[in-house]
Amino acid sequence: MLAQIAKSLFPELLERRLRETEAEKAKFELCLPAFFYNVPVFPGQTLCVHFFEPRYKLMMQRIINTSRRFAYVLPAPVQSTNNDDRNTDQQGRIALEAHVCEAEFLSDDRVMVKIKLAGRHTVVEDFVEAGTGDLHYCQLEPFDDDPLQDGGADELEDLHTRAKTMCNGFLGPFKGQLVEAHGRMPEDAVGLSMWMASLLPFYPPDKHSLVRSRCTRRRMRTCLDCAASMEEMARAAARREEKSSAGDVSAGEGQQQQPPPRPSQPAAEAAAEAAAVAVAQAGVSGGSASAWEDEGERSSRSARQRQRR
Repeated sequence: MLAQIAKSLFPELLERRLRETEAEKAKFELCLPAFFYNVPVFPGQTLCVHFFEPRYKLMMQRIINTSRRFAYVLPAPVQSTNNDDRNTDQQGRIALEAHVCEAEFLSDDRVMVKIKLAGRHTVVEDFVEAGTGDLHYCQLEPFDDDPLQDGGADELEDLHTRAKTMCNGFLGPFKGQLVEAHGRMPEDAVGLSMWMASLLPFYPPDKHSLVRSRCTRRRMRTCLDCAASMEEMARAAARREEKSSAGDVSAGEGQQQQPPPRPSQPAAEAAAEAAAVAVAQAGVSGGSASAWEDEGERSSRSARQRQRR
């Protein structure tokens, strides 16, 4: 009722206040406790984390039954002077929104956590709550890639197509093993470039540069170049292996090859085969007793022949 009255009497004022309320709500939802770590990661990754510092144990006790979210704050650029997480000025650092999937609280309050990382944000404000052992809270803002300039869409589409083809081919046999740690291969260009960057073996400073980059095309090109280099290295290794195998074969040429040993046989079959070979070599045709006929049978047969005579 009150909303209807306000809408009829002060429509513009009501609309402005609603926008302000929504903005404050969104801002509040992006004010998160911060976890600082020095390994660059990317959206979509799943991590297992062991919290043992008092400030992080307190953080988990607070969020586990509420939002189940915290800010995974990445290291500042190498040239920056604010890499110390005890510093109260963390503005400009990149943070990923971490969602707690599973948590196990141990008897000494340490926590084993499985988290899923979501979109990138930048730290615009931060403060330390008193009495928490330096637990930071960070105010975040979304950090998205820049919009494409004129002519960039066609190039990005080409890069995107090449990347999907390469991932389905070069990484295809391993994709099933990668889903748990890196998530399924995204279909969109931004997500795919992040997914590839998380998989490929870049040095940490390069990974940090890629996660901070706001240019989808640059990130995609860098990943494609790295994957192409890996593929070429694999082909070169295969050629070396093939050449080495060919050398081993050449070294063995001219030497008389001995037949491989025959599998073991029952004694009777082995004797029969030996007898057949001997008969064939001597040019003698059949009529003789079996090679495995024992001495008693031969004696009895000889006695019967003498009696007939």
